Amino acid sequence: MNQVIQTPEQYVYFAKLLRNDYIIKYKARKHNLVAYALSCIHNPDMASAHWILFIPQFQFLDDLKKELATLEEFNTLCQQISMSLDSY
Repeated sequence: MNQVIQTPEQYVYFAKLLRNDYIIKYKARKHNLVAYALSCIHNPDMASAHWILFIPQFQFLDDLKKELATLEEFNTLCQQISMSLDSY
């Protein structure tokens, strides 16, 4: 609140921030690992960036698929649905 607002963008963001109740707390670098990791990007060029996508794998879904594959009634229903979709 004590800093000088110098650009129109700062006015816009300042107005948005005034509408909310919040508290800004300082976290030392060693306690704020996520922000520290983001600030340590040495080469911001996206062509050389490496991204990793994590997709959760749920064991119960694999177990359910295996169980359903053994049920004859389920397989019959799947075949009926498949045939009815093919007729459209």
